[in-house]
This record gives sequence, C-alpha cells and structure tokens, in this order.
Amino acid sequence: MVNSTKSLVVFLLYVQSDESLLLGLVRYLQPSLQQGYIRTIDTYRLRSADELQLSAEEDEALPCISADLIFLLISPECIAICSHYGSLIQQLMQRQRDGSAHFVLVLMRHVALQGTDFETLPALPKKGEAVTNRKAWRNRDLALFDIALGIRQLIEDLTGSHPAPSVHLHTRPWNVPYQRNPYFTGREMILDELHDVLQPNRAASGYPHALIGIPGVGKTQLAVEYAYLHEHEYSAVLWVNAGSQAALTRDLLALAALLHLPEYHEDNHPLILQAMKRWLSSHDNWLLILDNLADPGLLSLVLPAMHKGHVLLTAQTLISPSVARSIVLVMMNQREGSLLLLRRARIIPLDGHLEDLPARLRVAAQSTAHDLSGLPLVLAQAGAYMEQTGWGFQEYLSAYLQQRNKLQKNSGQRTTKRALLQCPFHRALHCALPI
Repeated sequence: MVNSTKSLVVFLLYVQSDESLLLGLVRYLQPSLQQGYIRTIDTYRLRSADELQLSAEEDEALPCISADLIFLLISPECIAICSHYGSLIQQLMQRQRDGSAHFVLVLMRHVALQGTDFETLPALPKKGEAVTNRKAWRNRDLALFDIALGIRQLIEDLTGSHPAPSVHLHTRPWNVPYQRNPYFTGREMILDELHDVLQPNRAASGYPHALIGIPGVGKTQLAVEYAYLHEHEYSAVLWVNAGSQAALTRDLLALAALLHLPEYHEDNHPLILQAMKRWLSSHDNWLLILDNLADPGLLSLVLPAMHKGHVLLTAQTLISPSVARSIVLVMMNQREGSLLLLRRARIIPLDGHLEDLPARLRVAAQSTAHDLSGLPLVLAQAGAYMEQTGWGFQEYLSAYLQQRNKLQKNSGQRTTKRALLQCPFHRALHCALPI
C-alpha cells in the first residue's frame, strides 16, 4: 500500500507538445505543495525514438518508478511516444495493480483509449473530458483546476487528510511562489517605509501601496523580502500574479483552494471569485501582494469595497494616487550595488562588508557596479556569471561593455537599461544562471 503517514511524491509524465498545459497544472498544485500534502512535484518529458537513442542510460533509471503518485498527461502524441517506453509503462501499471503506487491518466487532448493498455486506468478530470475539449470546459483553467482538485482529493484519501509539515513551515496561509533570496542586499529604508505604511497588527486603511520601477530594478524581490521578513505579523500572506486578467483569475482560483473555500469545488469562476472577495472582507490583518500589475482596473476583480487587510502592488508604470500610493524604486547606489555584486559572486560572505576588502578590490567592485548602471538584476547576473566562470571584474566588464557598444551601434541610439537586459549577453546569463 502507498505510505499514508508522509507527504507524497508526485510525478508528472508528459510530451513536448503538452508542456504549456503541464505548467498550468503545476501552478494549480502549488497549494497542496505549500500545505505539505505533496513533498515534491517532479516532471519528466517522454522523448521520441531518436532522442532515446541519445539518452538511453538516463531513461533506464527514470525516478518515477519509485514515486507514490504518477500521472501520465495523455494525448495522441503521448500514446505514440509511449510505444517506446513499454517496459516503463508495464512497471507502472503493475504498481497500480498491486497497490504500491497510483498510476493515473490526465486527459489533456482527446484520444481513443479503447484497445490500448491504458483503458483500465483511472483518469482525470473526473467527468472524463479532455482539457482541450471546448464544449466541456469554458476555458482550460477550469479543467486544470478540476484536475488539481482531483489530485488533492486522491492525496487526502491516501493520507487521511493530515498534511505533513513542509520544509519551510508556515503557520498561517502563505503562497509566496519564490524562495527567499539569500543575496538580497540593501533597500533598508524602503523596507522600513513599507512596514510603517502597511501597519501589520494595527487598523488598516485598506489603501494599496505600489512599488514602481523599470524591469530589473528589484520590485518583485523587494516584495518577496518584505513578505519573509514580516510574515508572522500578518494573519495570511497571499500572492497573485496580476500581469493579466487570465493570470490573476488563475491565481485567485488557486488561493480559493489554499484557503479551503467551499466554493473552490464548484465549476464556476465568478462564484469562486466572489467567495475570495468575501474571505478578504470577513478577515483582517492579511497581506495581499499583486505582482506585476498590468492594469489598475484589475483590482476590482480582487478587492472588496471594504476590507481590513493590507495591499502591496508591483508595477512598471505610475499608478493614479486615487488608486494606490506609489513608491518609486531607483537604481542601487554605488555601495549597495557593490555589495550585491560581491556577495553574488561569492567574493565576500553574505554578511560581509566593503571594508573587509583590500582597497584595490573594493575600488574595482565599485567601478564595475557603477558601469553596470546600478540595476539589481544586471548586478546579480554579473555576480552569478563571475562565480560560474571565475572571471574577474575587468574581464566581465570588458565583455559587458563590448556587448553594450555593439547594441548601441546596431540601434543607432543611446542604449536604455531595458535594452541592456534584453541583449544576448544578458539573456544568456539570465537563462543559464540563478540570481
């Protein structure tokens, strides 16, 4: 039998064409992960015959063999590729039969299962209609939400509805999607200002406050740091992506599951959104962070007319004072920028100071931070690259300036900070290295 005294390992098998659907499903599983029902969510992309020939050793030892719950994201392409995984599929089906694991289909695209090895397996969504069936689902988010609920219910049945503590135990509702950044540097005055205006454990005005700045200036990282610093002062810390109405709706549905709202079982978006508003109006001292707000008009989708909570926004453009009080983030000063660069490059420890360095190295760090414009994302990328390659300040700066000059020459005008973030050199760093 599956061990019911621990949180479970969930494994998702998929094919390349279903990757976007996979990412949506993983997002809806985050509440179960945060609450400790799921220990880890692992994924594996099933490969074509040509790819298998290049990576046979890796595929012979797929870790999904030992997972508690294995979900196969099924589609016509998946059926075709699974023919190359006969031994693996048979092992998983045997584990389903003997009760040592649960092997469940997730119907992503319509496919006829009659006459296949899969026709006897349990499947989600419960009503048996594929995620991409437009007649069955008004939109794909509803279908993915339904699947996540089905997975949650299966886990609750297996674990007796008693989630195991997660690695970082949060004692109240919490869904911040980022780990705390150990390299976060500076911004103390703004953190103090936020703490004053958001007034935890005091009467809240309900008036939103917004961190405003260009991409890469550290708005999201600042919001994350604030959330971790003061999480225990709020009754709940809730995070939603407000980059679009679709993203916001998706995250609000996930919040409904996190908060155990009865309506989250319903196949009705407006009903669930209204339930979220009722929760916000009937509870106090919560912190709601709306990241990357694209349109202030979206606030009406989230916030009730009256509430006793606290709202923090991040956005790229100024917001009307009638909507939110803006706090504009500027580039790091030379001291902060130098410290971030040195800490991320691991030249000094996380609690190290500029004064700990020889004068020559200190001047080099300050000069590099200045030439990198004091933009936190660029500084973090630079430090990560220096750590990875062993480059010194001069080597990195030479390569950076070469790319900047090339970009300026091609564009025929002064390069903006936004353009520098998008240049090939920095895109490569951003994709390859964590910041």
